[in-house]
Amino acid sequence: MTYQILSQARTGTHYLYDYTREDRYIGEYFLPNLRVTKLGVTDEEMWTWLRNEKSIGNHHSIIVNMKGQFVEDDPDFIEKLIRHFRGYHILTIERNPWDMFISSCCATQTNIFLNPALPAASWQRRWYTGKEIIIPDDFKIEVDDGWVLDFINHYKIATGFINTILEEQVHTVLQYEDLNETYLNKFFGVNTPWTNFRPMNIDYEKYIEDVSYWKKYFENKLDE
Repeated sequence: MTYQILSQARTGTHYLYDYTREDRYIGEYFLPNLRVTKLGVTDEEMWTWLRNEKSIGNHHSIIVNMKGQFVEDDPDFIEKLIRHFRGYHILTIERNPWDMFISSCCATQTNIFLNPALPAASWQRRWYTGKEIIIPDDFKIEVDDGWVLDFINHYKIATGFINTILEEQVHTVLQYEDLNETYLNKFFGVNTPWTNFRPMNIDYEKYIEDVSYWKKYFENKLDE
């Protein structure tokens, strides 16, 4: 069975993907800026490749970490994705939005995706190897109302799009807390070890000043 992963960022999609992918690693197929700057192809060429591969029986597992930007760039993005997903089993992951937020803040502020060679990001890269993580003593995660409101806005938009897509698809909702070898090996019917990825299990809250205030502020804004 070929699974497709549709979720939001910071929900463990790449960990899950090691269980769904086959020999060809595609990962986040619609990662912003990847298609032109690295692949040298347009959006339409990427859709064409997916359609052609599917039509000749070549089925590839991909990750779609849903972003409102996809629809801003292409108003037909949702309908195209629905058509592509037909006939596949979709996996989506639910994670506590606050945990997603503080994980996102940490990833962004350490520039792990922009420049993984930065010293501040080097300890984060240990997530891929399972080595012991040693976090600098002076590490802090900055939070302000702008970060909170921006995240919640994008979270709600992406959630709406995901729910729309899943209405028409065979899908399974996985809980972030269940993403471990024991559960996933049973779910996919495989044996350990299956992946070199390991969750970092960082207690992000301890690195946030006035964390109780910001957590309550976040929850209140999320409920508005």
